[in-house]
Order: sequence, then structure tokens, then C-alpha cells
Amino acid sequence: MNILVIQTAFPGDAILTLPLLQKISEKYPNSRIDVLCIPATKSIFDASPFVDSAITFDKKQNEKGINGLLRIVKKIRLNNYDIVISPHRSAEVH
Repeated sequence: MNILVIQTAFPGDAILTLPLLQKISEKYPNSRIDVLCIPATKSIFDASPFVDSAITFDKKQNEKGINGLLRIVKKIRLNNYDIVISPHRSAEVH
């Protein structure tokens, strides 16, 4: 199973997401877990033993605006995720 966790918030929120990633890994032990994150938090997720890949979404630079959002959506769709989880309280892209 392929699982994507979307966490595009600041480093503090990224750190608070680590226990969630651990629980997902425990519930789905043979799954691939990727995280969509901002460049500033990539190293946090790269260091986690529960993350297979940290995919950066540079929403302030390279993927800025609607065209950038469409590019990143196209990129992540290639991975055929079975589950997508967003721990954000809203559907906004921060």
C-alpha cells in the first residue's frame, strides 16, 4: 500500500507529525509512506525511520501559484497512493 501524508506547515508542525507517521507505520507495516513537505522540513522527514521519501513542495518558489500546484499534483499522482492523510485542520495550502 502506498500512503502519502501531506504536511506543508512549519518545522514545529512537522515534528508534531512524527508520532502520526509512527502510528501509520505500525498500522500498515508493509506500506510505503511518503510525506509531501516544504523544503524547510525535508530534513526532519528524511531523518524519520517511518518515512520512505520526503517530496518537497516549494510553494514559495518553484511551485508557487496554481501552475506550481498542478505540477506537484501531477508528480504525486504518478505514485498511485492508496491513502492520503492531511493532519491540517483546514484544506488550505499554507
